Amino acid sequence: MAAAGHDGPALGPVDVAVALAAYDVPAAVVLLGGGGRLVALAADRAAAERTAHRHGLTLRHLASVPGRVAWSAVLSESAVSLRP
Repeated sequence: MAAAGHDGPALGPVDVAVALAAYDVPAAVVLLGGGGRLVALAADRAAAERTAHRHGLTLRHLASVPGRVAWSAVLSESAVSLRP
């Protein structure tokens, strides 16, 4: 997992977090600041939708890439209000 705009491991809120696999999504979500965006890969559209929903994200964009779907999402309003 990587965070845009940071050298080395990200420790705090980021504008963009990248998850290359589904198991990276929870850690990426924790890194997102207000208005931050998660960019990730999934096997297909349904997997992207399930993963986004499971982690309190609102899907914004989907694009087919060879053998996968690239997707981006932001924290849903309800998920943002639950953050400390």
